[in-house]
Amino acid sequence: MSCPLNLCLLDTAELRRRFAFRPELSLLYDRRHGLEHRLNETAAAFVSCTFSSLEPASAVAGHLGVTRDFAAGELARFWSRTVLAHTRPHSTRKSGAPPGWSAADLAFPLVIEVELTKVCNWHCDFCYNVWKVPDDYGRRARSVTGGAGDGLHLPIDAARRILDEAAANDCLRIRFSGGEPTLHPQFREIIAYAGEKGFDIELFSNGTLIDQSLASFLSRSGVRVLLVSVHGLAATHNRMTANPRAFEHAMNAIRAGLEAGMTVLPECLVSAENIGEVPGLVTRLAGLGVRHASFMPYVPYGAQDPPPGGRAAGGAEPDRGMHAGHGRGRQLPCPVRAAALPGNRTGTYQ
Repeated sequence: MSCPLNLCLLDTAELRRRFAFRPELSLLYDRRHGLEHRLNETAAAFVSCTFSSLEPASAVAGHLGVTRDFAAGELARFWSRTVLAHTRPHSTRKSGAPPGWSAADLAFPLVIEVELTKVCNWHCDFCYNVWKVPDDYGRRARSVTGGAGDGLHLPIDAARRILDEAAANDCLRIRFSGGEPTLHPQFREIIAYAGEKGFDIELFSNGTLIDQSLASFLSRSGVRVLLVSVHGLAATHNRMTANPRAFEHAMNAIRAGLEAGMTVLPECLVSAENIGEVPGLVTRLAGLGVRHASFMPYVPYGAQDPPPGGRAAGGAEPDRGMHAGHGRGRQLPCPVRAAALPGNRTGTYQ
């Protein structure tokens, strides 16, 4: 089997940038395409020797007890198949970790979520982040850790340190969220820095500021997955977010993300208020070209919810099946989650 010259020469710097190797899980992760490779012992040796030796073929030959020429040929074939694996069909892991991963002693997290800012231009009463920034006169503009303007945004130097440490420890994927991450004053610089590090990047946004220009920048900078909050059809979504144009902005962001070549994953919080609209929402999203969507169960931890174990408004005991105050009406009795998450596709070298 022949292979392209650049693969035969084994550009280890480019391979190292594109792939993250976690030997404690026998896992090789293609950060460019979100593809997991579960490695057998021989394949793990190929990867380890490639990333740790100046002479990978000689290292493989010594490890396996074969000639250098034979090792070089096998190494080139392995990387040829691995680099082109994204062009072949693979299964998709919907959620959760494969068996055995939970028992592994990880040297560093596989995935990190970085909350860039506490600021948001929506006012969802179910949002679990509302404790961070009080809602003063309808605007979340004051930090609980300081005065107005203090502590609202993650400093860019701190963001860089986080990304540097994650890159040095072969973190597979970075997700940026908030608040609304696009409201960070140095949002583009942080995204560009993460892209330079070669991460598989996900962005979780409400879509308000994502137009074709920003979507194009995100795609060029290495954002592979754009997650957009959509909590129902137009009237319901706008009511739940307290933003009269939220649905319009979300649809525009989804279109822009798809046109820019990103995988777009709408995320919908499901409650009694919107569950009847789920089929219509799925139809609407599919018509835009969306291939994956995530439906999450409502969990009562928003601004209008009673504290865990506490009392609802008026001193009444909270009903485990009800949401107090101005919230979503009724908590669904069982999790509703149906997501085919891009970034969790799996492949195995044999």
